Amino acid sequence: MANFRDLNQSKYTAVWRRGIKTIGEILALFRHAALYVVALLFVGSAASSTELSPAADGASVPALLSRYSEAMDAALYDEAADAAAQHITTLLEDPNHSRHDWADALVRLGDAQRFAEDHDSAIANYELAIETLHEVTDRLDESLIAPLEGASEALIATRQFNRAAKVLETVVHLRQVNSGPHNLEQCTALDKLSSVYLKLGDDRRALARAQARLGVYDQHYPGDDLRKLPALFSVAEYLEETGALLDSHTAYRRIVAMIERADGTRSPELLAAFYRISELLANNSIKDGYDGSFMARRYLQRAVHLAEKSDTLTIWQRADAHIAMGDFLAIHTLDRNGAMRRYRTAWQILAADEEMLPKLDAHFDEPTLLNEVPRHTSPIMKNLMSNLKYRETQPGARVLIRLDVAANGLPKDIEVIDGDPTGYWDPLVVDHVSKFVFRPSLEDGEPVAYRTYTLRFPSLPRMRTCSTDYGKMSVSAFSAMEPSWLPTRDISGEPSRPDV
Repeated sequence: MANFRDLNQSKYTAVWRRGIKTIGEILALFRHAALYVVALLFVGSAASSTELSPAADGASVPALLSRYSEAMDAALYDEAADAAAQHITTLLEDPNHSRHDWADALVRLGDAQRFAEDHDSAIANYELAIETLHEVTDRLDESLIAPLEGASEALIATRQFNRAAKVLETVVHLRQVNSGPHNLEQCTALDKLSSVYLKLGDDRRALARAQARLGVYDQHYPGDDLRKLPALFSVAEYLEETGALLDSHTAYRRIVAMIERADGTRSPELLAAFYRISELLANNSIKDGYDGSFMARRYLQRAVHLAEKSDTLTIWQRADAHIAMGDFLAIHTLDRNGAMRRYRTAWQILAADEEMLPKLDAHFDEPTLLNEVPRHTSPIMKNLMSNLKYRETQPGARVLIRLDVAANGLPKDIEVIDGDPTGYWDPLVVDHVSKFVFRPSLEDGEPVAYRTYTLRFPSLPRMRTCSTDYGKMSVSAFSAMEPSWLPTRDISGEPSRPDV
């Protein structure tokens, strides 16, 4: 039996809990009132910031919703936001409106603002919609998915990846609770989650979400159904990102085998797999001491054979196969003449069709750098140039290089125009540039030399010492810097692979 002291403590505890509950209810009322006032102020500012058309004044709710839909379809996002703001104003004046209608209106306003790139306002409205739905539904209700998905898009656009990952995980959970663990609707969120985790550097979770997406597709599309291809490609890419090269190689080979069984050996779907697997093999030693260049060349030869024999490929796909083989020969072999033959063939295929002239100019009007990080460059330059996407740009040393590109695609007459004041980076950058390989400019189907090609290397780390022991310098020493290769003219053209 509890003693007197314990009884007193339990009495005081009960009183304390009742007081806390009362304070919590009061704070909740203040919070709801504050949200309501914020909504009124925001809607007023949104309505005043956009010039309203006279016909819109006093419009009915169906008319406002119709105007909103038409504006969104026509990509007139400011006008759509104006219609959504007027709808919210109408709801605020109606004492009988439901909280679901209020939340839907906030989501529509957030969508319009997100497409208009007013991401901060969009996030605020999505969060207010979520708070509103929490008041009238449980936290697993399906109606929460729309504002959560909109918020995730806005958070990704503002590079708030940690918050976006949490929101997307919630979306996946809600999809599974409401539609089952194998519903297809969750695949979009799983794909975005993989990309977000990859940006956060969490390769393990990125791969796990990609494999979960593939598992869902396997449940719905058994066998060699080609609708699984996007998920299979994602898994192979994330395996490569995590360094599981053998597993990535196996995944790409599975893709090739599946396409051949389902659609034949001349399917256009094979091209993307050939390019991905050849790039993986060419850039990595897949086994102990094994150079994947030989196998990469075989896959590209299959792509060229497919381009020459298949009647279902487009003109661009046929030319792109020859460009891919030419780029491979230029970078990974000494067969410069073979590379030039492939470029000539691609030029002739594109020149035969007037609609392909923009692609012809993009790929052959000026030289295109093929190996931004040459295989045999110095370790310090390889570390710097290989890790550009993981660092913020900071002020630093700058080296400006001018060179000529020979008809065979190799640089010559390299000259430092504006060098590093310490003299540290000049020889390193010159040595790095000397190992570049270009796809040359073509005139009338023949490679020609290109003069005065300028490269700028800004934001190189400022060095206090001039040690020449490059191999021992770690990437972490430059974690705050981002050197970048920035041509003074747009010579990158159009990437070959994504157009497949």
